[in-house]
Amino acid sequence: MFGGANVGIMGKISRCVLHSNSKVIGVIPENMIKAGIKSDSCSEAIITKTMRERKQKMEYLSDVFCILPGGFGTFEEMFEIITLKQLGNHTKPVVIFNINHFFDELIKIFDKFYDERFAKRMFESLYYITDKIEDGIGYIKDYNQKSFPNKWY
Repeated sequence: MFGGANVGIMGKISRCVLHSNSKVIGVIPENMIKAGIKSDSCSEAIITKTMRERKQKMEYLSDVFCILPGGFGTFEEMFEIITLKQLGNHTKPVVIFNINHFFDELIKIFDKFYDERFAKRMFESLYYITDKIEDGIGYIKDYNQKSFPNKWY
């Protein structure tokens, strides 16, 4: 499942996945269809009214969240899904694929969160960062949700 657009890394991946005869579900808001970027590489397309509805649908239907290099939307969705996990709204694995060191500066910012006590270091386990696809897949296969205290701050 992905955001349903024909652009970016996920657009390319959806075409490859569909070409390999696997199922691809795209979830896309109406305004992105009007913009002409709806992917034709979907076995199934779920059309939502808004971006918020799209994110809720994807959160509900997803078994795992894989974050790949991307733009503003990628970062916004990544922070939301990590925050929702921190708050206990889901317990699904979150993997950040640091391909070609794309997320190196973000990782430094995460460390700054912890070092300056804006977040507790234990919350590093909300997500897994790797630059190797095989490691990410292994993490997903072996995933066990850790429990956190009721106080998240």
